[in-house]
Amino acid sequence: AYLGGNLYIGGHDAEGGGFVRRLRLREEGHDERSLTGLDVGSVTSLLVLPDERVAFGTDTGRAFIWAPSVGANRFEPIAELPSPIRQLALLAGERLATLGDDGRVRSWALPAMPQIESAR
Repeated sequence: AYLGGNLYIGGHDAEGGGFVRRLRLREEGHDERSLTGLDVGSVTSLLVLPDERVAFGTDTGRAFIWAPSVGANRFEPIAELPSPIRQLALLAGERLATLGDDGRVRSWALPAMPQIESAR
């Protein structure tokens, strides 16, 4: 997916851990933020929201949200399905739709955007 000069990709690495990456493309190179080695299965679907949060679904039937633009290195669970997640869509009212291998579309509330983490 591509939004606002950023390229977002997801998948699985050679060890089978899932990953999500944001590459900020610039003339002088790129800035990367990544979630790697995720013990949640392979990333099978990815959706970039207008506020640059990233929703992703996995082959284990779980969906998560990640906010790389605020410096968050953690991700929050959104949903759990009985089958792999193949598609994600943004719905009105801060809701996320998931489509699983079982053919069912489900709707989930999205969590609020996390606050920027401050140094303590």
